[in-house]
Amino acid sequence: MMFGDDLNDTLPLPVIETVAERFRLLSDPTRLQILNDLHAHGERAVGELVSSLGLSYATASKQLALLRAHRVVARRREGNRVFYRISDPSLEEVCTVVCQSVREHWAQWGKQLEATLPIQ
Repeated sequence: MMFGDDLNDTLPLPVIETVAERFRLLSDPTRLQILNDLHAHGERAVGELVSSLGLSYATASKQLALLRAHRVVARRREGNRVFYRISDPSLEEVCTVVCQSVREHWAQWGKQLEATLPIQ
């Protein structure tokens, strides 16, 4: 059940393009850093993200605007501060699956590396 609800389902091109756009959105390391920080700390002000991640305000604002435009994060204003939070509940599941796959690949790579190293 990789794409459609049934193994015999194929997705129409507009849906595939939308899925590809979501993967492009999540492929940027800066956006992933922001999402990781929001996941770890919950709602954060832009200044907190800037300080925590070592980003410029311009970079943080640009990436947050893009994530917001794709409805991955939501914001709320409190006085002159703007707070962001993850608003897409599917994001945690996607990241968990991808991170688990990466861990498994790293473990396998480590075993292969150990097997090729000379015994000392």
